[in-house]
Amino acid sequence: MNKGKHQSQAEDNIYEDDYITEPTEPSVRIETHGIQEKFLSKYFNPGEKFMAQKTLLFVLVILFILVFIFLIILTSLVSIYYSVITSQLKQSDEAKAELVSQMRIINQTFEQTCRRCPSGWRMVNSFCYYFSTTPQTWEEAKTSCANANSSLLTVEDEAEMRALMLIIGLKQYWIGMYRTTPGVNKWKWINGRDLDFNYWLKNEPNNNQGKENCVETRNERLNDYPCHLKDPYICKNPQRYC
Repeated sequence: MNKGKHQSQAEDNIYEDDYITEPTEPSVRIETHGIQEKFLSKYFNPGEKFMAQKTLLFVLVILFILVFIFLIILTSLVSIYYSVITSQLKQSDEAKAELVSQMRIINQTFEQTCRRCPSGWRMVNSFCYYFSTTPQTWEEAKTSCANANSSLLTVEDEAEMRALMLIIGLKQYWIGMYRTTPGVNKWKWINGRDLDFNYWLKNEPNNNQGKENCVETRNERLNDYPCHLKDPYICKNPQRYC
């Protein structure tokens, strides 16, 4: 009976031990839950979150201000660059206008000091020549040139004659040369100078029928020809032109 009593007490002790040890588990859970809450409260504290947001907002404001200042500086630089370019273009336009003005003055001065050939005249080596298309007698041609403030063609030297012959070619024109004495092979220009170079056609002057006392161009050379016959003529202005 004692054995049974002891067994009953032992079982009671076991139950008591089980009853004592079981409540310890909730205390462990409570302690773990406390650590989690401490961790969460440390990293997700509302006050600290507000401060972080406030700091971020401050940084954004500073960045916005810096960007705004940068834009102002950039705009100022662009404005300065535009002003410089505009000023340079204005100076360039003014320089061009000044150059055009100076060119006009130069042209006016040139026109005043350097005469040009009249309309219908042709310049050859600084002299103006008129190549007529109307046939006239030698005397008529001489008068026509005089009326145009010029003279029937006189030539200074062989070089001038050669230059004119490049234009005259094979055409026939009266020039200002004549025989001084009928039947005598002596020639003068109408300005009083003697002919001092030979530019005659082959076998000329031949004074055909004793009537060829005036001179014309023919086949790029000179030929004696009757003065009463009609040819176109060449006038020369004795003044030099530019």
